[in-house]
Amino acid sequence: MNLTGRPLALLAALLLASPAVASPPDAGNQYEQARAWIERMAAAMRDMSYQGTFVYVRGDEIETMRITHVNDSGVIRERLYAVSGPPREVIRDSSGVRCSIGGEDAGIKSAMAAGSMFPEFAVEAFSGARTLYRFEMGKHGRVAGRPGQQVRIVPRDDFRYGYDLWMEKETGLLLRWVLFDEDQKMLAKLVFTELTTGDQVDRTELETDAESSEFINLGQAVDAAASVSRPLVDPRPNGLPPGFRLAGHTLESGESGELEHWLYSDGLATVSVYVETWAAGREAVEGTSRMGTTNAWAKRAGSRMVTAIGEVPPVTVKRVGTAFVNLPGAP
Repeated sequence: MNLTGRPLALLAALLLASPAVASPPDAGNQYEQARAWIERMAAAMRDMSYQGTFVYVRGDEIETMRITHVNDSGVIRERLYAVSGPPREVIRDSSGVRCSIGGEDAGIKSAMAAGSMFPEFAVEAFSGARTLYRFEMGKHGRVAGRPGQQVRIVPRDDFRYGYDLWMEKETGLLLRWVLFDEDQKMLAKLVFTELTTGDQVDRTELETDAESSEFINLGQAVDAAASVSRPLVDPRPNGLPPGFRLAGHTLESGESGELEHWLYSDGLATVSVYVETWAAGREAVEGTSRMGTTNAWAKRAGSRMVTAIGEVPPVTVKRVGTAFVNLPGAP
């Protein structure tokens, strides 16, 4: 029996199987592929007509929701409502946003009202996020019976959360979404269990059975004379978390004083800073608070109250808010 060939064959097999000879993934190519997929997702979630049932998980709480989203020649109509638990409903159309939300779950309530159950990324700002997050192409799989592609966005520090996205291969529609913290711990998850698109969407589900008196309007327009969009003049607060840049600035004036709003973004995550006139004797709730996956930090600074809020870790809103409290010349 000739045994001389066996060690050579074994060595060849080991070399071929060794991870040392595998080419490392191209980070630049991973980023470009991930960005292309997320751009597809953003366009699909905005422009397509779709309808489906999904499960939203936050902590120990689980909600089953249903959404109908219709695009009629650029006019968007959407209805989101709870299938389980107390009646909750949000309607979006050309008249604005209105909701009928009962129950005591403030986290689910805020997520529905703010629309934060679905991630919204400003893809045009992705280039600034490239050094703050790792963009990774993940696995292929099936969600809600549809072939999907996984994309992971992993933060490089503790000032932002990460995202695990599954998108339908054919359309780019979001099928599954996980928000995780700096320790890779899941904060929230959304998974479609069934999904219908295009002409198969039942438009009668856009109509609500609730009485109009049960709804309240959200984000009502402020009088044009009272709200001013200011030029992006950055007050340049010291100590902001890395990567956050000024993205918006407005001022509202009313009988009770002024409310100034600064919006900061790292290209994916955003933090809003509100600085408002604080009347003498008015009770101030200071410190860190949490509603769902959104964190807030507030502190009174003389005649002003500074509040920072965003879907970011508590340390981030505290850093941003403190930077405004410590601005030179602040009252």
